[in-house]
Amino acid sequence: MKDQKAVDMCIDKSFAQALRLNKLRDETYFANTRKGAELAATFSVMDFPAMVLIAEDGTNAGFWQGHLPSQAELSYAVGYI
Repeated sequence: MKDQKAVDMCIDKSFAQALRLNKLRDETYFANTRKGAELAATFSVMDFPAMVLIAEDGTNAGFWQGHLPSQAELSYAVGYI
């Protein structure tokens, strides 16, 4: 799947492992699915690819659209990885 390949390039295995070690999780949704379309509307996603980091309380902790963030941008947004 082409879209999944782009996601995999952005979130490499070591970063995904760091997320899990810090009790964070990653979920991938595609805008052409019901759940993906609902989330895109909720977070006002207007361009793709897009990535939204959602805090435990459901608030937006980081947001990128039109490009996928670098590992450094993701680490900075999460704050301690």
